[in-house]
Amino acid sequence: YNLSSLHFLMSAILADGREIANPDPLVFFIEKRQAANGGFVDLRTADAAPVDQETHLAHTFHAVAALSLLNVEIPRRDRCVDFVRSCRVLSPSNKPMYRKTPDSPRKQIEVGGVRASPDAKRQGIYSSDSYTSFGSNALELMDAQPSDSQLRLEWLVTLQESRRRLRLSSRLEETVVRD
Repeated sequence: YNLSSLHFLMSAILADGREIANPDPLVFFIEKRQAANGGFVDLRTADAAPVDQETHLAHTFHAVAALSLLNVEIPRRDRCVDFVRSCRVLSPSNKPMYRKTPDSPRKQIEVGGVRASPDAKRQGIYSSDSYTSFGSNALELMDAQPSDSQLRLEWLVTLQESRRRLRLSSRLEETVVRD
């Protein structure tokens, strides 16, 4: 099984009013998948070791959620929080945007979204509402805050508005094709 399946299975068992009979092996299984950077890796073999380059926000969320269901403290919690926060999307490198802050004259600003990994060059790594949800929920479970909640909310509203316009455009095209 994997981290997401384990999380969903545990949620179902608890929602049914039952208890997790033997949580210690589950805790061991989850903790063994944490990399040094605090994120989690969904290892599929018993002898593999998690590495920072393979950490993923979805795996991290499911690990944090499963440990929370077991009322277990998140191992290396501060590193885990830092990993989740590091998945935020900064302004594009080809058009960086900066703002002045009290501690730095130039700080690259966030655009609001969250991606699966801090490594923007990793294939298939993009920001999405799902990753933003994984990140926000993982931080909430660890009693931590996103670095800029308002910006994240504005980004999600923009996505929602874009999808609404896309649906309207698709309906319009269907109407034109039928007529």
